Amino acid sequence: MRYLICQFQSKVKVSLWVICLFVTGCGDGNVKPEQDMAKINYHATLGSQSNPVRVYMPFGERQYFSKLLCANGKSPHWYRQGETSSKGPHGNKLSIYQVECFVDDGKKKKHTLYFDMYHSQYKENLAPLGFKLKK
Repeated sequence: MRYLICQFQSKVKVSLWVICLFVTGCGDGNVKPEQDMAKINYHATLGSQSNPVRVYMPFGERQYFSKLLCANGKSPHWYRQGETSSKGPHGNKLSIYQVECFVDDGKKKKHTLYFDMYHSQYKENLAPLGFKLKK
C-alpha cells in the first residue's frame, strides 16, 4: 500500500490537504478498508487538538522536535506557547507549540502543534502533515 499526499493551493491561498490512497495488491483479501482509513485519518490529524503528538515529559517533546523536519528538509523553529485549559482526548492537558518553517521564498509558514506528554510507553513514528521525521 502506498500513500500519496498531495497539497493543493486554492485561489484564496488556503492550503488544503488531500490524501490519496493507492492500494496495490490486496492479495488474500485481508486488507480492511476501515483500518486503512483509520491510519490515514490518524496521520492527517496528527498534532491537532483532537489527535496530539504523544510523548513522555518535556524531554520527549524536545526529542520529537529534534527529529522533526519541515517539508523542505530544514529544521523548524518552535516555541512552547502554553497549555490548553481543557483536557485532550487522553484525559490530559495538552502542550501548545508554535512551529515555523521557512519556505524557499523566505516566507514563514506557521503551524500550531499539540502534544500530550504523559505517554511513557508510546513512541510516535509519524510526522504531522507538512512535516517529515529524520530517519
